[in-house]
Amino acid sequence: SDLTAAVGVLLARNDARAATLQRIIEDTRRRLARRLDLPDTVDAGVLIERVAARTSLDVATLERMLDPPAPASDTELLVATTELADLEDTVHTQLTSTLEETNVR
Repeated sequence: SDLTAAVGVLLARNDARAATLQRIIEDTRRRLARRLDLPDTVDAGVLIERVAARTSLDVATLERMLDPPAPASDTELLVATTELADLEDTVHTQLTSTLEETNVR
């Protein structure tokens, strides 16, 4: 029936959103790990602790950003990916500032 087909399309879209976000999260984790001189395969918990220790971001916020629920809409996917981009910018900026302060001393 049309309803069954529509439900199937919606489920496929949700799976596609979840897979897309998961791929972006994995790429973000890899880039953050490299930025912190950690292996690409570092445990997410260790990565979160290291990022929290070296930035102004707290563990709970990082856990929410790096392990969010599957997005139920395109808007939720956009919000999550924007937060991940902002996270990378924040880490880059704060680590660069820390490095520059260290070099000045």
